[in-house]
This record gives sequence, C-alpha cells and structure tokens, in this order.
Amino acid sequence: MLSFIPFNRNQAFVLPPELKFWLPSDNVAHFIVAALERVPLDAFSVTTRTDGKP
Repeated sequence: MLSFIPFNRNQAFVLPPELKFWLPSDNVAHFIVAALERVPLDAFSVTTRTDGKP
C-alpha cells in the first residue's frame, strides 16, 4: 500500500471547472482545440458490418 497518494475528502474539485484557466491565452493548446472543433466527426465514421462470423 505504499503507492497510494493521500487525498482530501473535502476538496471541491480534483481539476478546475475550466481547464482553459490553467493555460495562458497564447498557449498552442487553444489553437489545437479550435482546430479540432472544425473537423467533421462523420469523416471518421466506420460502417458496421452485420454479415460474417463472430
């Protein structure tokens, strides 16, 4: 049991409610999030095959 990290049960959040508050406004992560929001998710859809053997 030496690998457990002590914790506080009264802590309100493990992470802040908005992770963007951790980063400065000019961080590249904001650009990546904005770019990924523009990617159409249906471009990654996979057709499900119902024939064949399990």
